[in-house]
This record gives sequence, structure tokens and C-alpha cells, in this order.
Amino acid sequence: MCGIAGIVSPGAPVASATLAAMTESLAHRGPDACGLFIRPSGAGSPHVGLGHRRLSILDLSDAGAQPMQSEDGTFTLVFNGEIYNYPDLRRDLEAAGHIFRSTSDTEAILRGYMAWGEGVVARLKGMFAFALWDERKRSLLLARDRFGKKPLHYAVTRQGTLLFASEPKALLAHPEFRPEPDAASLLHFLRYDYVPAPRSIYAGASKLPPSHLMVWRDGRLEVRRYASLAFSGATGGRGVPLREAEAAVDALLDAAVQRRLASDVPLGVFLSGGLDSSTVLAYMTRHIPAHDIRTFAIGFDEASYDESAHAEAMARHAGSHHTMMRLPAARMLDLLDMVWATQDEPMADASIIPTLLLCRFAREHITVALGGDGGDELFAGYDPVLADLPARCLDWLPPAALRLLQGIALRLPTGDANMSLGFKVQRFLSGLGRREVAARHQTWLGAFDDEGARAMLHPDLRAATRDVSPLDALDMLREECRDASRFDAMLHFYQRFYMCGSILTKVDSASMAVSLEVRSPFLDQDLADYVNRLPREHKLRGLTRKVLLRRLMRSRMPDALLKRPKKGFGLPLARWFRHELRPLVTAMLDPGRVAQGGLLDPVTVERMVRDHLSGRRDHRKEIWSALCVEAWRDRYLHHSRATASDTIEFGTTPRGDGHLITAQAVPARSSVAINDSTNDSPSWAASPSRHRCNDSI
Repeated sequence: MCGIAGIVSPGAPVASATLAAMTESLAHRGPDACGLFIRPSGAGSPHVGLGHRRLSILDLSDAGAQPMQSEDGTFTLVFNGEIYNYPDLRRDLEAAGHIFRSTSDTEAILRGYMAWGEGVVARLKGMFAFALWDERKRSLLLARDRFGKKPLHYAVTRQGTLLFASEPKALLAHPEFRPEPDAASLLHFLRYDYVPAPRSIYAGASKLPPSHLMVWRDGRLEVRRYASLAFSGATGGRGVPLREAEAAVDALLDAAVQRRLASDVPLGVFLSGGLDSSTVLAYMTRHIPAHDIRTFAIGFDEASYDESAHAEAMARHAGSHHTMMRLPAARMLDLLDMVWATQDEPMADASIIPTLLLCRFAREHITVALGGDGGDELFAGYDPVLADLPARCLDWLPPAALRLLQGIALRLPTGDANMSLGFKVQRFLSGLGRREVAARHQTWLGAFDDEGARAMLHPDLRAATRDVSPLDALDMLREECRDASRFDAMLHFYQRFYMCGSILTKVDSASMAVSLEVRSPFLDQDLADYVNRLPREHKLRGLTRKVLLRRLMRSRMPDALLKRPKKGFGLPLARWFRHELRPLVTAMLDPGRVAQGGLLDPVTVERMVRDHLSGRRDHRKEIWSALCVEAWRDRYLHHSRATASDTIEFGTTPRGDGHLITAQAVPARSSVAINDSTNDSPSWAASPSRHRCNDSI
């Protein structure tokens, strides 16, 4: 896994120090090497700069270094991700006469573009975000994988300069980019718990959506979709017998896991004891001796949140080398600063805290981890899936009756337990009356409904967004699901929105903060395409979710684990906010401080905090969202730009019309740590065949 950044400037030359600063801000994503490509402008053509930070996974030699160029310098590529079908692509390309110089999957993209042009994007199976400069067309191609496993942010400045990067913090390192909040996107964040693509929390910036590519040419941007999710309503897959589907999913899942075991560095698996991660471990043991597999889990002192005993039971059943660590409340204050350092765009999934701790802990032993992300989205595993039918039955209630029920629910005692009765009832009732499937499920998942999100905005921003509908981001989904069944539209929402905006963003942020690559077998393209075409009853039957997975795992995991209810990766925030984290909450959400920040309404925030701390209401999700906004404001709206030393010297190796600048990094650390972009960067040592890169940014 890696970090990429770049500049296309129609006017001013690309400053090597600026490009180096952008790239260095992503050092945590790739501590093993740094590379820069700078193309001086020719007659009528732009200045171009591409930067890359490398986390070496496949082909650890210099042959896999980036930016990677064609022999004649016509094509230059920077790439973040893993392409799992690259052996097949390589075989096809070699048969067509292409000669490879490395065993890197990066080269498969480069030579695939040389053979198929933009058509290479649709052929890629894996997780990726890349940028490719085509000297012949004088164009830049940006592309992102189908599910959005790898991020890609971009902006066009007032001067017409195109900037792009794996994370927004790299955009902040460019002097033309001004970190100003986008009011409409802040409203969307409060509604969704994340900022849905293509929106960005920064005015003037965007995120490339999953399954999309973008082409820059002659100062114009063209964004278009290259693939869509296919469901049963459009493919006639409803007639597949259960036994046939079980055999097919077994083979596809086995192949998906096997493909994700390719690595030249140590790998392991995140294990919760739940069905999804246990499935990944069980299939790994088909290809690797169980005692050679490292499994990692995290536990909590609060019993209703703790799954560590289940993870240990599954590890014991499989025979893996298991390690577990606990997250006590006393460690939260230290962890929160590290978490918010990763949040250059706020994302209010609090499970990023244990995810970051788990990633940091695992990184002391491995470089690649497999996880169970995607199982719930493919096989209908979330609790709201069961709630949808009874909610539809209650939609006929008149508004007065609905308000009466909601008032009764508010009188239920609040509880600190994971998914307490009062919390679940209040969540369920909040979705009633919203008959559109995506709008209902988003209401169940988010901290705020439309009215609550607007009430949280500072009055000035509330006035500026009076014509903005927070649910307009779902318009794309409505178009895609026009002919889909309600069940398929529901899974489409979870795969396209919730998984991309929350789950995958969380995993990428936490893992890349500590230079750890996480792979998700359930999001294998062949597996996902097949499962999405299967009928509802193969996923949800009565009150039984994940029907096919449960059948596959009957003999592969302890029966008690297979039948236990889903718990989820939650945190005891309700209690922590009232006790251990109370000083943090009252300090960060002090009304005067919030008012001065100008993003949130201090009156609404003060009332919300008071009601929670007194025990009258359970506002754990709402308070966490407010904390994320304030932490982001402190750290990134008050951003101090990285500057490069005037004494830095860059060696250059001419190739084509540009300069390729690379260096090999020597990580100066014996244990994994979170590196903020303002910290000292790693020391550098130039290899004999490479040139020195920046060592003081």
C-alpha cells in the first residue's frame, strides 16, 4: 500500500519542494521509499508533478519503485493498492508482445494502459487509486476501485491548478489550496457520519467516487463511471438453487482468500470471533498451516462490548497463533489525539479508535492483515436489515401516533450497554415515516436526522444551507436502483454508501496511519458480483441473516460462535462520556469555544451535552460527531503548511521529458507509532542507483 500525490499546473512550474511536501505528508502510508516525477512544461502543455510514498509488499526490489515509467518516458504512473488479477493481466500482455521489467502489479497497470488505454481500468480486480500521465495525449487519468477501498481526493485551485492525493492533508501542503470548510458538506457529515463522495469537507475539493475515473485534458475535467453494481433483479439470478449457490460461493471465497495471501512480507488476520472474520481465518487455513497464521483481537473491560473470548475460542478452534490486547478507558485520551491526527476529513465512526489500536499492535508483527469487511454488506448482516419489514408495517401510522410513540421511547431509561433497549427503540422509531429504503436506513445509521443535523449547524451556516437537502447524495443510488427490488436497493445502499464512506474509510485511515495494508476477501470482485445476483432467500430467510455463510461455516467454527447474535465493533462511549472522558467533552464542547469555532450551534451542543451527562438522554453518537468536528477544526482548519528547506538539493535522472527523483527510506523506528505530518520525518539514505529525496520536510 502506498500514498500518491500530484500537481498539474497550466501556468506556474511545479516546485520540487512543494511536490515533496505534499508527498512527505503521506509518509505514514509508505515509509519504505519516496519518488517524485516532475515534467517541465513544453509549448502549450502543462507542468506536471507526481509523487509517491511506497509501502513495499510485492517485488521489494527497486524494479517496483514508483513513479514508474515506460521505457520512452511517454507514460508515468503512481499507484496505491493491490491488483489481485495482475498475473492474468501480465499473461495476456506478454502474449501480445509486452516485455515486463518487474514482478510488480504496478507494471501491469502501466503496460495495460499502453495496450488498452482507459479500458485497463475496467479490467483491474483489486483495490486501487492511481494517476497516469500520458505524454502523447498530454492528459492525466485518475481512477478508483469499484468499492472505494482506496481513497482519492482532488481539487482545482483558483489559479486552475489540479491537485490530487490519497489524503486531503497532502492538498493542504500546496500554497494555492486554502483550507476552508464547505457548509453543505458539513451538513452532510452530520447527517451521514461521513462526507459522501463526491463531496469533500473542504470548499473547492472533491473525492473521486468508487467505480469512477477522471480525465484531465487541456484544463478540463471529465468524470465518468466505468462499472456498476449488478443485482439479481437485472440478471435473473433468482433461480439458482441453494446447494449450487453454496458450492459456487465456497469456490469463489476460497479463491478470494488465496489471491490475498500473495505477499513478500509477513501477514495475519484480524479476528473478532464473529462470522465474517472467522470465515476468513477458516479459509486461510486451507492454504497456510494454522500455526503459521497470526491472529489479532482487541477486548474491552465492559462485558456487553467485549468479544475477545469469542475471538480466542475461534483462534483455538482453528489453531492460529493468537494475540489479544485490551482497550481500557484510561488509554482513551492518548488514543484520541492519534485518531484525530488521521482525520483530515471528519468521519464519526468511533470504532476507528479500537481499529487504530489493533492496527498499531498488529503492525509490530505483520505488514499485511486480512479482515472481514464486506461480509455484512454482501450477505445482509446488519441489524437494520431485520428492522426494515416491521418498519414498513408501521408506516401507515398517522404523524400524531408516531410522535406519541417517539415521546414514549424518550422516556425509556438510558443505558450504557452496547445496543441497550432504549437506544434501539429510539433508533427504530426515528426511521418510521421514511418510506424510501436508503433514507430510512441512513436515518437508522446516522447520529442525526435532517432536522437534527440542521440544528447542529452554526446559525450562519444553517442560513447558508437552507436550500441544501442532506439526502441529495442518495440521488445517484435512486437512479442506479430504479428497477431493483427493495432488498437489493437496501444492499446497494450499504455497499455503495455506508461501506465506502464509513467502513472502508475507517479501515484505510487506521491501517495506513501505521503503514499496515488491510485486504478484504469479501470484496473480491468475482465473489461480490456472484453474491449480488443471488436471491434474497440465500442471504436472509426469516430472522436468519447470512444464510449462505452460515451453511458454509457449519463445520468450520464452533456451533456456539455460529449461533451467537451479532454484536458489532462498538465502544462504551455513553459511559465514558459521563465518567472517564467527561473532562474532555466539557472542555472541547464548551459553548464559548464552540461559538468561537463558527461551525456548530453552541446552544444545541450545550443542551445535548447537558442532557447526556445528566443521564436524561443517550447522545453518545451525537457527542462523538460534535467532537470530531471540533477536533478537525482545531487541527486542519488552523493548518500550518509544511515548508521545504531552501538548502535541499534534488538529484535528477532525465527520462523522457521529465525528471524522476527517488530515494530509499530507512525507517528510524523499532516499534510502530502514529506519525503526524508535523513530526520529524524518517531519515534517508540514498541507494547507489537512486538520488536523494527530501529529508527535512
